[in-house]
Amino acid sequence: MALGQAVPSPSVQERSLAALRKAVSADAVLLVRTGAEIAILAAASPSIEISANLVRTAAPLIAAAPRDRSVTKKFTFRDQPVQMLAVPCGDSCWLMVWIRAEGAALEAASRVVRLAAASVPVGSRETPPAAQAAVELVASFPLSRKARLGAFAGKARTLLGCEVVFLARHTLRGWTLPACDPPPLPASRSALHEALLLALSHSGHASAPAFFPSPGAHPALEEICRTIECASCAVVPAGEGWALLAAWKSGEPPAAEALSAALSPITPLLPSLSRHSRSLHQRWRALPFERRRLWAFGAAALLILLVFPFHLRVHAPVILEPSLRRFIAAPFDSILKKVHVEAGTIVQKGTLLAELDGKEVRERIAEIEAQAAAANLQSASDLAGSRFDDSALSALQAQRAGHELEVLRQREKDLQILSPISGVVIQGDLEREEGAALKLGRSIMEVAPLETMVAEVALREEDAAFVHPGQKVVVRLNALPSGDVRAVIKKVNPRAETRDGRNIFVAEAEIPNPDGEFRPGMKGSAVVVADRLPLFWILFRKPWNTLRSWLFW
Repeated sequence: MALGQAVPSPSVQERSLAALRKAVSADAVLLVRTGAEIAILAAASPSIEISANLVRTAAPLIAAAPRDRSVTKKFTFRDQPVQMLAVPCGDSCWLMVWIRAEGAALEAASRVVRLAAASVPVGSRETPPAAQAAVELVASFPLSRKARLGAFAGKARTLLGCEVVFLARHTLRGWTLPACDPPPLPASRSALHEALLLALSHSGHASAPAFFPSPGAHPALEEICRTIECASCAVVPAGEGWALLAAWKSGEPPAAEALSAALSPITPLLPSLSRHSRSLHQRWRALPFERRRLWAFGAAALLILLVFPFHLRVHAPVILEPSLRRFIAAPFDSILKKVHVEAGTIVQKGTLLAELDGKEVRERIAEIEAQAAAANLQSASDLAGSRFDDSALSALQAQRAGHELEVLRQREKDLQILSPISGVVIQGDLEREEGAALKLGRSIMEVAPLETMVAEVALREEDAAFVHPGQKVVVRLNALPSGDVRAVIKKVNPRAETRDGRNIFVAEAEIPNPDGEFRPGMKGSAVVVADRLPLFWILFRKPWNTLRSWLFW
């Protein structure tokens, strides 16, 4: 098929093709008319000769292609693959794009070309404002997503002839406001912002626009008009998950059919405008060389940092316990007469802690003393009467009474219970039990020294394997948050125990307490400085273990 004489291209067509070429990073974009011969209507390419060669190459394919779908063909120029995208537009025209892209980038470019084909003007007639707006929106694809949506709001405001336009999108979190014209967007949680979201949640999914003033209009629309000082407003659906809220200062808004017709050329562009127009590789190549080098250095530094070993820090709760406990038990069956101290009292060695009732002991001592005296007297009488056997028996009775008397004398001394060591009473609040009977061996009090405390660190099962004796630990107590206490792990109990419904391993560290400011039972948190491990393992071991537990590996 011969290449016919090209019709003079209107400037708007060339601007449209140049914008499309820039938007998809194409090598060339051509608008051609087919028939008995092929004519180039407009071109955005390095030269007319290149345009002619491209058309001659694709002419047989275009001539045989059906006009109900687009055509994609892969060619090779100068040992490099090039994709040709041809999309029908108008009655007998094709929009042809030559681009070096594969996979997802090619699919994204195809979507943009199909959208642009419906907006590119065909022929030399004047372009309608709606089509021109669509062309300019296609030209905005190289911009950021925020800028593209802002441009869409501006074009919608121009086409609707309104004072202000809010562009809204429905997501999993509900309605959001990505753009408006004129800017800025209303502040989050402001009265206008809340009224907009309320109106959109009520009318945003409707199939037809919702107007104010009108019978049955939602009160939020009236609040919006009052806040922005407009006479009327409308919520206009703009495709799946999109809506516009437009407001007019004077007069009534256009009819629903007129609103939909005015926006129909540009609303199909919304899904593409809201997503990234270029692939990650294209966005990377578009960055300046200095910025790419900076990102590369940053990535290399991050990689080195991730493989560099750092100390693993194991966080765990901690509780202070005494290093030694002395239990004070009842020395014999008796009655508790008086308690002189209570739990928390600091005592010295020999301090009187409690008294036992000695009435029964003293009565028994008096009885045994009388028995011993009678036995001694009887022994002397028998000896004087030469009753040697009876005298020896009386002497034995007196001796037995003497031994029993020694025991009773010791019990009399034990009636006063004294502290065997200096420390603090940690158990022994028996004031309410004064007068109660005590059995032999019953614990009365517990006294612990304060010179050294033991910090019991409750390690989780997954952390216990990384904590060993000799490692440093930093303890911060809730009662003394201003100062950290440093110690060394002395031992890790080999057997787990249950605390607060979970299994833990207890690691112990001794803490000197010369001033006595630490008390048994104080709680806080501890950080064990464990061995060095790669940073990426420290950061991701818990998510990895959680994932493995979910998958039951």
